[in-house]
Amino acid sequence: MTPMDTEISPILLRYIDEYQWSFNIAKRLINMYYGTAYTEKELKRLYKCNRTTRSSAAQTERGSKKQ
Repeated sequence: MTPMDTEISPILLRYIDEYQWSFNIAKRLINMYYGTAYTEKELKRLYKCNRTTRSSAAQTERGSKKQ
Protein backbone atom coordinates (compact mmCIF):
# COMPACT_ATOMS: atom_id res chain seq x y z
CA MET A 1 0.00 0.00 0.00
CA THR A 2 1.40 3.37 -0.99
CA PRO A 3 1.32 6.50 1.20
CA MET A 4 -1.36 7.93 -1.12
CA ASP A 5 -3.47 4.78 -0.65
CA THR A 6 -3.15 5.21 3.11
CA GLU A 7 -4.30 8.82 2.86
CA ILE A 8 -7.22 8.05 0.55
CA SER A 9 -8.50 4.91 2.32
CA PRO A 10 -10.57 6.58 5.08
CA ILE A 11 -12.01 9.02 2.57
CA LEU A 12 -12.98 6.21 0.21
CA LEU A 13 -14.62 4.27 3.04
CA ARG A 14 -16.60 7.37 4.06
CA TYR A 15 -17.75 8.06 0.50
CA ILE A 16 -18.89 4.48 -0.10
CA ASP A 17 -20.16 3.42 3.35
CA GLU A 18 -21.48 6.62 4.91
CA TYR A 19 -22.56 8.66 1.88
CA GLN A 20 -23.59 5.61 -0.23
CA TRP A 21 -21.92 7.12 -3.31
CA SER A 22 -20.97 4.99 -6.30
CA PHE A 23 -17.36 4.13 -7.05
CA ASN A 24 -17.61 6.27 -10.18
CA ILE A 25 -18.44 9.40 -8.17
CA ALA A 26 -15.84 8.57 -5.51
CA LYS A 27 -13.23 8.03 -8.23
CA ARG A 28 -13.97 11.34 -9.90
CA LEU A 29 -13.83 13.29 -6.62
CA ILE A 30 -10.65 11.61 -5.37
CA ASN A 31 -8.87 12.01 -8.70
CA MET A 32 -9.89 15.64 -9.01
CA TYR A 33 -9.04 16.58 -5.41
CA TYR A 34 -5.75 14.67 -5.10
CA GLY A 35 -4.62 14.90 -8.73
CA THR A 36 -4.42 11.12 -9.04
CA ALA A 37 -5.52 8.80 -11.82
CA TYR A 38 -7.16 5.91 -9.94
CA THR A 39 -9.50 3.64 -11.87
CA GLU A 40 -12.70 2.22 -10.41
CA LYS A 41 -11.04 -1.20 -10.36
CA GLU A 42 -8.12 0.12 -8.28
CA LEU A 43 -10.43 1.88 -5.84
CA LYS A 44 -12.59 -1.23 -5.45
CA ARG A 45 -9.46 -3.26 -4.65
CA LEU A 46 -8.36 -0.63 -2.13
CA TYR A 47 -11.85 -0.53 -0.62
CA LYS A 48 -12.04 -4.31 -0.21
CA CYS A 49 -8.58 -4.41 1.37
CA ASN A 50 -9.45 -1.71 3.89
CA ARG A 51 -12.94 -3.03 4.52
CA THR A 52 -11.59 -6.42 5.62
CA THR A 53 -8.85 -4.77 7.70
CA ARG A 54 -11.36 -2.47 9.39
CA SER A 55 -13.87 -5.26 10.13
CA SER A 56 -11.21 -7.59 11.55
CA ALA A 57 -9.87 -4.77 13.75
CA ALA A 58 -13.40 -4.09 15.03
CA GLN A 59 -13.90 -7.79 15.83
CA THR A 60 -10.59 -7.87 17.72
CA GLU A 61 -11.60 -4.76 19.67
CA ARG A 62 -14.99 -6.23 20.56
CA GLY A 63 -13.32 -9.46 21.70
CA SER A 64 -10.95 -7.61 24.03
CA LYS A 65 -13.81 -5.60 25.61
CA LYS A 66 -15.68 -8.79 26.56
CA GLN A 67 -12.79 -10.06 28.69
